[in-house]
Amino acid sequence: MKNLHRLLRRQVSRTLDDPQSLPENERVLLGLVSEAYEQFEQDRASLEHSLEQVSNELLEANSDIRAAFERVITSSIDGIFACDTSFDITVWNPGMELITGVTREDAVGHRLLQVFPRLEDTGDFSALQEALGTEMTIAKESTYALGDGDQPVFFEIHFSPLRNETGDRVGGVAFFRNITERKLAEQALKDLSIRDPLTNLYNRRYFNKRIEEEISRAGRQKSRFALLLCDLDNFKNVNDTRSHQVGDEILTAAGKAIQDATRDMDFVFRWGGDEFVVILLVDDRQGIIDAGERIRERVVALGEEWQFALDLSIGVASFPEHGEDSKQLIRLADRALYIAKKRGDKIHIGEEEFELDDGVVHVVFQPIVDTRSGQVIGYEALSRAAKEELSIQELFRKYSSIGKLLELKELCFEKQIEAAEAHGLDRVFINVDFRLLEHLGRRSKPADVEVILEISEKEPLNDIERHLAVTYEWKAEGFKFAFDDFGVGFISLPFLADLEPDYIKLDRLTILQAAASNEFRDFLNHVVQGLRHYAPQGIVAEGIESEEELAVAREIGIHLVQGYLFGKPGPLTRSSRRSVDRIAKRVGAPPIRRGELHDGLSEDPGTPPH
Repeated sequence: MKNLHRLLRRQVSRTLDDPQSLPENERVLLGLVSEAYEQFEQDRASLEHSLEQVSNELLEANSDIRAAFERVITSSIDGIFACDTSFDITVWNPGMELITGVTREDAVGHRLLQVFPRLEDTGDFSALQEALGTEMTIAKESTYALGDGDQPVFFEIHFSPLRNETGDRVGGVAFFRNITERKLAEQALKDLSIRDPLTNLYNRRYFNKRIEEEISRAGRQKSRFALLLCDLDNFKNVNDTRSHQVGDEILTAAGKAIQDATRDMDFVFRWGGDEFVVILLVDDRQGIIDAGERIRERVVALGEEWQFALDLSIGVASFPEHGEDSKQLIRLADRALYIAKKRGDKIHIGEEEFELDDGVVHVVFQPIVDTRSGQVIGYEALSRAAKEELSIQELFRKYSSIGKLLELKELCFEKQIEAAEAHGLDRVFINVDFRLLEHLGRRSKPADVEVILEISEKEPLNDIERHLAVTYEWKAEGFKFAFDDFGVGFISLPFLADLEPDYIKLDRLTILQAAASNEFRDFLNHVVQGLRHYAPQGIVAEGIESEEELAVAREIGIHLVQGYLFGKPGPLTRSSRRSVDRIAKRVGAPPIRRGELHDGLSEDPGTPPH
């Protein structure tokens, strides 16, 4: 443009040197053109000046904008970071340092996924990297466990591509906002609608929703689950004697005890008053009984802690066996609970009241021999299943699975007493436990039979005072006690000292260990000498099956023995009693020939617990 202007001016100058050579109209046109160019030059200079001024002002404005942007990023409580197209972090504000614990120096210049693996969950950051490599914008909520804290932190996260002034993508930017307080408030509101305010267990309202979901799930998967309706026994006495405030504290503790006895997959609800409901995700009856016993054990232990006789009765309904909707299941569980409380079973499954009759079991006897006198000093009464295809252990499991174990034990006890009287025995040993003794209550001893109640050493580990009170009641009626299974469990020495048992029965495993180890034999010899002061009627070695074991028992000072060497449990007939008497008289005359001792004795196998 400037060159054209100069050429035009030279042409005009030459023409002006001889203006008369041009026609009049051309001279006028040439003058107008010259004036226009002069004006253009002035406008151009003015525009260049204005552009320079505007450019300077824009540079100053950009600097202010950039500074303002930096201040916003730095002061934001939200986490902000940016990275380039290679996923190298270029911006990392103090908010990100606060959220992640990663400093700016450790973040800027490092790859995105080299920084974020320090967090527990990197899945969303992999998604971020994918988003930053595309044109996508992502907004989501995520939960992360950050640092060393156990409390999860909730974030609202936005991922967006980052572009330059020409619109080209140069990386990405992410914004993190901590919404933990909001989420916790939302959760608290939700909990208020589904939680019992006293125990913090799920409430009855949530049960109605949960049970329908479990029925639907079990129906689809062709699986089973159980509904346990639990009622605290004797709880009214707590409110009457300890105040309602203490009652509320025990209810809360009982709810926690029940929850602690179940698994994470099970559901525990406060049903109302002193009742709780458990949705138990098991599919077999024995599993239900085992779970129910665990729950009861926790509640009983809680009662011992509070020094109050607390227990639990449980009614059980199974899906789909006892109902295919919630109303049917609740109705049947309530009926089962009624039966459990009425009959003292504590756990009852279904609404059938299974009756036991005398034909379920029969009684066998095993002799106990005094090797010094060669006399049979008594018999241990044991129960056997009437049906030969069932062992006594299998029979016990069967009735345990229907919640009738306690009733079966009562039947065994009664039949053993009757059989001892019928055979005219002077002394009979009977296996019992404290739950059975409490269930039976105080009763009179048969007039002509000395009855020794065998209590396993594993029984009195908890609530010793309560158990001692039970033994004193039975002793007052003339019953005697034996401390059974000594040496294989957790010996409760305080209980042993206070109980003052008439007999102590050493377990077979203790004798076997003494036979295998001279050192243990010497130790057991000292123990036996000390125990004599607490068992005035004697110490019995159980499970003697060989002459060697008999010799070990004699060596450590035990002369009352019981085991296959003298007779297996079997029917008590005249023939078997004569055979046992004959063998008993010969045990002190060595050598005892192997096999001779078994002549004429029953071969009924096994030594069950009852």
